[in-house]
Amino acid sequence: MSRKYSENILKILGISFGFAVGFVLLEIISRILPASDTFSQKLPQKCKSQITSYLEVDHDCLFQRTSRYEGVYTKGKFPPFPVKAFKKANDIGQFTDVDFSTIVDINSKIVPIISIGDSYVEALQVPNQETYHGLLNNYISEDEKIIKSTAIGTSGNPLSQYLISTMYASKHISNTKAIYIYSIVSNDFDESILGKSLVQYGGRFKLNDEDQNEIVFINRNLSFLVKIRRLIFKYSALLRYLAINLEISSAAYKFPFCFIADFPCEQIINFKANIIDSNESEDKNRFEFSYKASDIFLSEVGKLRKTPLKRKNTIFVIDADRNPIYDKSLLESEYFKKQRNYFIKKAKEYGFTVIDMKYIFADHYKKNKQKFEFSNDPHWNTLGHKIITAAIAKELNFKLKSKKEIKNLP
Repeated sequence: MSRKYSENILKILGISFGFAVGFVLLEIISRILPASDTFSQKLPQKCKSQITSYLEVDHDCLFQRTSRYEGVYTKGKFPPFPVKAFKKANDIGQFTDVDFSTIVDINSKIVPIISIGDSYVEALQVPNQETYHGLLNNYISEDEKIIKSTAIGTSGNPLSQYLISTMYASKHISNTKAIYIYSIVSNDFDESILGKSLVQYGGRFKLNDEDQNEIVFINRNLSFLVKIRRLIFKYSALLRYLAINLEISSAAYKFPFCFIADFPCEQIINFKANIIDSNESEDKNRFEFSYKASDIFLSEVGKLRKTPLKRKNTIFVIDADRNPIYDKSLLESEYFKKQRNYFIKKAKEYGFTVIDMKYIFADHYKKNKQKFEFSNDPHWNTLGHKIITAAIAKELNFKLKSKKEIKNLP
């Protein structure tokens, strides 16, 4: 073996050792920060592909984490992170401290509440007990009954998946006085229609001729790439820090890095993303699809919530376009403004209860100059959840428990 060859080997070993030591140090730093844990969904799903009755909906039709899974979600470059919350899943893999099983049976001493939605209900950004559905457990009803408030919600769910969750709840909750609460946000509408969103998993409305619409479910399988990605993130805090805290994972939605995502590159390249705002005169189809999504959703929920009492106890919390609240020089999103106005009008026609957060948020900000989301995340912060809780409690005539009662909550 020549001397030059030996020197090259030593250089390679030295460089490799340096990289290894550097990686280990960065791993240690990432664990100390701490890097966010991952909150992966249970896979595969095996829901029925076409749903014609709520009786056909089971656990596999929900997006779930492993039951009792827990971890810390952080977001931001360096501590103290703007977002840091301990999260724990309940008996059906939803981020709430109240098990779904506790609200299933009829109990004359309990008022069961189920909140249904997307990432605003999932609320990775705040601890379970500080979400609006968690805070409702600190109240009692007007007639002194105990509130049992839980939730079903996962990031990315549109109105169509809210309906699937409603079907699941209706199948299991027998208490006729149960309260259903939905958070309605800007991307709930057109993404409910099959083919109108990038990630095509879960419940969708399939539009057919002559209004013969279908409720379909696209199952998600545990592919080889997903298995590898989850295994890597499970053991590497450094990669979790890069992907979640620094949001480098967004590169997975861009060519050529889309090979690590769980859908074909061709689908991503050819997909024209839905922007948050658009003009109805220039994008009439999008507006019409969105109106149609609201029509189908409200009609189907109406079939499940038939009586006047059930409809009154079906509450839609409508989020606001918050930037114009903070800065009067900004115009509201035309798309969201028209969709929320249409949804509110139709919901009231069905006899549902509507809480419009636009005016509640605006009034609070005018008096206190406090924002309702994080500096690095648009989801509701603890203040936002508190204000929503107060609005719901006021609508339902709930009373806050005494400090002693709250402290002794199970």
